[in-house]
Amino acid sequence: MIAKNKSDLLGKKFNDNNFETLTEIIIDDGVENIYDEAFSMHRYLKSVVLPNSIKSIGNNAFYACSNLLSIELPNSLLSIGNSAFRFCANLKSIYIPDNVQSIGTDILGGCDELKSIVVSKKNKNFDSRDDCNAIIRTSDNKLLFGCNLSTIPEGVASIDLGAFSCCYKVSTINIPKSLRHLSINTFPGRDEIKSIKVNEENKIFDSRNNCNAIIRSKNDSLIMGCNSTIIPSSIKKIDKYAFADCSKIENIILPDGVTSIGRSAFDGCTSLSYIKIPNSVKIIDKFAFRGCDFSHINIPGSVEELSDRIIYSCGNLKTVEFGDGITTIKDNTIFNPSNSIENIFLPNSVISIGKLFICPRSKDVNIIIPKGSLEKFKKLLPYYKKRLIEQ
Repeated sequence: MIAKNKSDLLGKKFNDNNFETLTEIIIDDGVENIYDEAFSMHRYLKSVVLPNSIKSIGNNAFYACSNLLSIELPNSLLSIGNSAFRFCANLKSIYIPDNVQSIGTDILGGCDELKSIVVSKKNKNFDSRDDCNAIIRTSDNKLLFGCNLSTIPEGVASIDLGAFSCCYKVSTINIPKSLRHLSINTFPGRDEIKSIKVNEENKIFDSRNNCNAIIRSKNDSLIMGCNSTIIPSSIKKIDKYAFADCSKIENIILPDGVTSIGRSAFDGCTSLSYIKIPNSVKIIDKFAFRGCDFSHINIPGSVEELSDRIIYSCGNLKTVEFGDGITTIKDNTIFNPSNSIENIFLPNSVISIGKLFICPRSKDVNIIIPKGSLEKFKKLLPYYKKRLIEQ
């Protein structure tokens, strides 16, 4: 298909009678703008030829063109909109030409086969220094977009949220001494990561004791691990998403001194069959153990702040023990649709417990309570009064 004038691509998604078989687009000289969603979802499109008159590519312009193999961006191009090439799953390379001044968010998310990202050395706004296979905003040294083969070069100060979204084949992460800011869950594809190292001269992060993790040095917070991480004894906090989707971890022993477990810290650890939580832990946030594989978990009595849904969809879970010292258990603390839980142990220290602390309600669960506390727990848990067992 050949687009011959400005009106061909004006203002709305392009619809062609041969939509299903359209494989190539050649846009004639004179067209200046490719508008939002102009070619989105053209799943058979393989090649696009743009003239040296194009100034802007709109939001989602080539969104989910899943068979797009190549597109050459002309030197006339000034701006690229949000998600312009998102989910172009077979796009192999992209070259950012001389005059691009603005790039939207997540333009390359889901480009699984992307192997080459190059910015023209004449571009004054963006660069791909040291052949890093990434797009860096030169003014503030922020890495905006990467791929599975990217490296993080010295000089980069921060990594944008979503820079490596859908990059599930990253195997090695080296953090340079210049990096000062790292977004939570920057690298979502944990299972392929074999090595995590932080430059020893970095003043914000470290990977002490060759632990294969990224630690925020100031507060001893482990912010990102992988399947082969060894948690150092000096760690005080397991940050949110720290081990999210590390599906090959089987055992975790948290060191004494850890005080908090963040939101979704072990979310998606589907092989995690054993975890030991020390008595130093005071906070466990929601979804901390979503989808884990353990059959037994002990929540220590030191926990002062117990969020809802800390245990979520753990299909093999049989026994939950709440340690002596816990005073409050909220609704939906245990959210387990599989109804696999057989025994819950509650301490005498509990003074407040949500009627739906286990959801959905189960008529088969045994609630084990200390001797002499039956009347107390009948009032706290009227729905379960026939399931209360003093022990």
